[in-house]
Amino acid sequence: MSDYGIAVATGWTALRAAIIAPWAVFAAGVIVAEFRRTSPAGRRWLWGLLLASILSPDLVAGYGYSNFSVSLARHSLWNELFLALLIGLKAAAVAAAVLYFTPDPALSPSGRHLLRLSRSRVAAFERFRLLVAHGPVARGLPAFAIAFLFAFQQFELPSLTGITAWTVTLFDRQALLPDLADSADPLTWPLAVELLALAPVILFVVRAIASGRRSVAPFVATARSRVAAWATLFLMVSLTAVVPFAILARQGATGFGYLATNAPNVAAYWKEIGIAAGYGVSSAAIASVAAVGLLKLVSLSKPPAIGVALLVLACVPGLCGAMVPSLVAVECLQHPLLLGLRDTLVPLIVVLALFLLPRALLLESLARLLRDGQAIHLARGLRMSPVSVQQRAGRSLLWTLEGFGRFCRFSLLAYWGYLDLTAATILSPPGVVPVTARLYNLMHYGHNAALSAMTLVAVAVPVAGFLIVLFLRRLTLRVIAR
Repeated sequence: MSDYGIAVATGWTALRAAIIAPWAVFAAGVIVAEFRRTSPAGRRWLWGLLLASILSPDLVAGYGYSNFSVSLARHSLWNELFLALLIGLKAAAVAAAVLYFTPDPALSPSGRHLLRLSRSRVAAFERFRLLVAHGPVARGLPAFAIAFLFAFQQFELPSLTGITAWTVTLFDRQALLPDLADSADPLTWPLAVELLALAPVILFVVRAIASGRRSVAPFVATARSRVAAWATLFLMVSLTAVVPFAILARQGATGFGYLATNAPNVAAYWKEIGIAAGYGVSSAAIASVAAVGLLKLVSLSKPPAIGVALLVLACVPGLCGAMVPSLVAVECLQHPLLLGLRDTLVPLIVVLALFLLPRALLLESLARLLRDGQAIHLARGLRMSPVSVQQRAGRSLLWTLEGFGRFCRFSLLAYWGYLDLTAATILSPPGVVPVTARLYNLMHYGHNAALSAMTLVAVAVPVAGFLIVLFLRRLTLRVIAR
């Protein structure tokens, strides 16, 4: 496949992402306005709906709608619009989460008003620069960039629904031509687009570290905007999570017997799940430790700009998605000194850790912003008490205040690493087939009950693992208390 084809696919994907991103940011603004207006109970519902959409695997949605997309094969425009709707809804959920935690613009409303009054004293260009760099535009740019990158880097949804995307084109090219050095670098165009979009994200990362201010709603909530916010959320959850899982549950209801009767194939399937869980947990651990270390480096570095620069550089590979660093790793593994790593999981774990690092940094930064340091200090003191009852109370408080959040952050990173498809497929050593790659390959042959059941089980495994660990911890505490 020629590099010209990759350039065309990149341009088409970028155009689609550029159309999706503004709508996603607008929808995110309406949702965030409802966050600011609603009660704490309503806010929990909003977060639940957002997370349900964000955490719903694209592999499930792509497979669930693949039959529907086949029925639209003769109507490519409708198929394209449907895919844009799915990606846009998920992008809006991600943008809402980013917009909610984006620091306030440095230029206050009163400052903007005074700037407008100073028309005769301030040059028009300088006035525009201040409004863009420090006003509401600056606050929306990170969410816009994240939504754009999210839409631009989509792989599972375009691939399984038969829509053009640079990720699919490059993935197929890699399967046909593993050695990227045989032609001009095919990463040039997509990497250029991603780096262009990364500038606002870098601004967001720097401001998230340097600023402890909480954001305010970009829009004033009205009755119409409230209806729009809840309607968007329910449509988002319905199309990206509820409907795809319902399709798989209906089809897979008769397929669970396959998992119980085909012992040899099922043994290989569970081995693949174990492999995916292993590299997911390993990459999450590396990303978590690296995030803590980088944040500590930023706090200790003098001048702070050095630490921030290192942090930004560490985030760039992950913000480019899993596809780009995976293909760069393939090229690096051609070097004679690294050939020995090709038959191991090390490249995959390293690339996944880089991919997860920006997410780990964001989660750790938000946790530090929201943590109650004084309460944690008191709980630690209570844990050191010579009285056993007080020690148990201190451990319980520390788990509630700090441990549970850390466990959730780690579990979330491991979940993302476990479900990754592109890096797992490209960098898996010979003889090792991750469960996502196996499912993805089978999905191209159409729907069947056994495959739907296998997909549901694969997604349920990390959720079950999370719940089992929590149950075992509670059970252990009860035994100790006796």
